[in-house]
Amino acid sequence: MIRIPEYHIFGDIWERHLKPRSVRYSDGIFPMNAGRGAHEAKLDAIIYLPEWPVSSRRTDSRPKPREIDILVHARERFTLSTPHRILESKIKVTYWRVDASRKIAEPLSTVHYDYDYEPRPGHPVYHSQCSNDPVSDGPFSLSWQYAPEPRIQISCFPFRVPTPHMCLCSVLIGLVADHLPSEQFKSLWETIKSKGWAPPLAKHCELWSLGCANTDARILHNWQWYFWPESTS
Repeated sequence: MIRIPEYHIFGDIWERHLKPRSVRYSDGIFPMNAGRGAHEAKLDAIIYLPEWPVSSRRTDSRPKPREIDILVHARERFTLSTPHRILESKIKVTYWRVDASRKIAEPLSTVHYDYDYEPRPGHPVYHSQCSNDPVSDGPFSLSWQYAPEPRIQISCFPFRVPTPHMCLCSVLIGLVADHLPSEQFKSLWETIKSKGWAPPLAKHCELWSLGCANTDARILHNWQWYFWPESTS
């Protein structure tokens, strides 16, 4: 098994902060194997987040907040030479509504985050777009019966939205921010900030397409895009 230090460190942070909540992995957390050539590593993993709140902005008065199941499929490639660089990152996230009593699963929406170090004209270096191809429960044998695709999936138009650098670690940080209580996200965010952690830079770490060759690459990491107000009490 190959080790990418930045992912190993984040794995420790992630498991420590998510310990009270059920998370399942298709092949352990962040499994790294040999890539296409002798100088590459690759990651191919599915992460299952069952019964997560629909939103972090739930109210305490609600006896049981609405929940969804989330499946994340990550395929990434890295250089083995240090400092490590991400050569390719394709992360797909599907949000499922599951009727536990009947095992009926309905895909609510799917989004994928894309980065390729060989950029194409009119193709944002980092971007997200909606998808009609949901992540399935295959590795986890959940015995779901799939409901017919809802209209939101059928009518999805895959326009590309430029984003920060959304590798697997970044996507997981965003899911915590969107779905778990704000105090849990604050704890994760402050730990990342205090450790000075950042994922491996992408091959193109500067905003070269905007003519900003000297841009501080740290602004491309999504956890830098969140703001937590200082306490005024």
